[in-house]
Amino acid sequence: MKKLTSLVLATLALIFALSGCGSDDTADSGTTEADSSPSASSPSEAESPEESESEEAEEPEETESEEPETEPAQITISDFEFESPESVSPGQNIMVTNEDGALHTVTADDGSFDVTIEAGATVEFEAPDEAGDFPFICTPHPYMKSTLVVS
Repeated sequence: MKKLTSLVLATLALIFALSGCGSDDTADSGTTEADSSPSASSPSEAESPEESESEEAEEPEETESEEPETEPAQITISDFEFESPESVSPGQNIMVTNEDGALHTVTADDGSFDVTIEAGATVEFEAPDEAGDFPFICTPHPYMKSTLVVS
């Protein structure tokens, strides 16, 4: 009985020892693979994750500085009605979201803009460059009217 107990304890100790080694080997091989792939292609790539992290942090700052100061204005089409902003800047981007299940347009009376918005879609267009009031309609539903004020 003592031999059996000793054999079981020795087997368990061996299993624990091997499983510990297996974990280390797996971790080492994972690290080795991750380390060997970048370093195999070029030594500088080992430093690139740190550099890319700092570059990634800088990129949004650069992108933010390149973007216009104003965000796109929003026109929403819901229940066959336009919800338009009070005013927009000349040349400002305007996002049009169609929340209806039907196709609509945003068509200026004077032809300065004309966009088609599929059901459930969002499109973007640019406001006219000159200031003024620009009445518009939905051509398939001419009772849908609003005015874009550019100031």
